Amino acid sequence: MLNNAQKTSRLARLSEDEFRDQIVRELFLAQGFRSYRDVCGADEEGKDCVLFKDAEFGKIACLRYPDKDDEIEHVLESDK
Repeated sequence: MLNNAQKTSRLARLSEDEFRDQIVRELFLAQGFRSYRDVCGADEEGKDCVLFKDAEFGKIACLRYPDKDDEIEHVLESDK
């Protein structure tokens, strides 16, 4: 088992893409998100991850996770 310093050290060595693919993607998929897409604008640096999950009352929840220091944002909830 790794202690906190070892965990932090391993995470700090990951590139942005490795962190997104190996850590973030797996955490959200484990929480029931069924679709995961990386998107970015033509003039932007980095990628945003967009995730979808079935929500209550027949709706779909959409979350955006930016590969920056921003917070995770609940973007929309719409009918299927």
